[in-house]
Amino acid sequence: MDSIFTRLFSYRPRQSRSPEEDFFTEILVGVFERNHAVLKYILSRLADIHCETIVNIDSQVSYASLNSQYTSDRPDIVIEARDTAEERIIIFIENKIDSEQGEDQLIRYAGQLERMCNGDRYSKGYLFYLTQRPEKTDEDKICAELKGKGSFIHKRWPEIYKMFSDFQEEFSGSYTVLLDELLKFMEDKKMSLKLALNDITAAMRFKNSEKVYWNILNEAWSASKISEFFNHSTTGGRWTSGDNETELTYSSPWLTKNKMRIYYGFRFDHTNINNNTIKNALIKKVSSEMPILFVSLGSDESDTKIVLDYLKGKEDINSFEDAGWRWVNEEDNNWILMAKVIDLKNLYCHDNCAIFFIDKFKEELDFIHQNIEVLL
Repeated sequence: MDSIFTRLFSYRPRQSRSPEEDFFTEILVGVFERNHAVLKYILSRLADIHCETIVNIDSQVSYASLNSQYTSDRPDIVIEARDTAEERIIIFIENKIDSEQGEDQLIRYAGQLERMCNGDRYSKGYLFYLTQRPEKTDEDKICAELKGKGSFIHKRWPEIYKMFSDFQEEFSGSYTVLLDELLKFMEDKKMSLKLALNDITAAMRFKNSEKVYWNILNEAWSASKISEFFNHSTTGGRWTSGDNETELTYSSPWLTKNKMRIYYGFRFDHTNINNNTIKNALIKKVSSEMPILFVSLGSDESDTKIVLDYLKGKEDINSFEDAGWRWVNEEDNNWILMAKVIDLKNLYCHDNCAIFFIDKFKEELDFIHQNIEVLL
């Protein structure tokens, strides 16, 4: 077993890959090699895999590609193990932090697993795709490529962080300094994004978790393609908070061509809302213990009203009274605003509210992106 520092020194950065991802991959392999109990615990939580023996763990293993358009396939981590029935299994782990999957990358990996499980060597294969941000995968095609020989699981790093943290709490006897440092590293790289339901209800004012909320807004923006429209803007985005410290919002740069701006974030005080119509709508859609999540699209150019009317027409709503998932239109001093409150009714089903919030913000930002793209 190589020293983890030797692994870090010798890893080969790959084209179109973030060096940080390869670096983190080697850290993971080092932790798993030195504490098989951690790996077994993570696998059981990820896919109910119960390993009796970890046979081998390696990184950057190359396989001749089954697709003639590519030379080789190289998953980040390859694990061989025996389950409690003494069946031999093979596991691929693909790690993404800042980058996205390559063209047909997961489908190609699924094909490799199917081939390896088609003989007598392995009984089943698993493909884990671990990402920092929400990302769409062609799960149907991936599973079709596996042909019943394996399983595909897509999880986010904040979820994996919680698994590592839970292991540390449940099995204190297996505690290692290396695992502790791994958790700290993930926190430093914003891969934890911890925000439990009781964290929100216990202290509504965002100042208690300001860093987490900022990271949520930033992750949602980075995950959505909406930022493509603001690349050539002359003014930068900025973080803003309300004068009464009850809001935390992100204002995008101006979209220069049409003088539009995206404005979204959290509002933490339901009582400080002057418009009774809006207040009544919020009472219907958001618990008083929860922050208000909103996304809005504004413009100071009257000729862009056609864009906003188009968005409004997509869901054909006339008032904020039943706004929930709807768009509404308000005009104030030539500022045209389309605002939408995000429904939190399914929030209570999630262990990590941060992931829920990121997904909801991204969904609405993507909606704006798709429709602006059609009109511009």
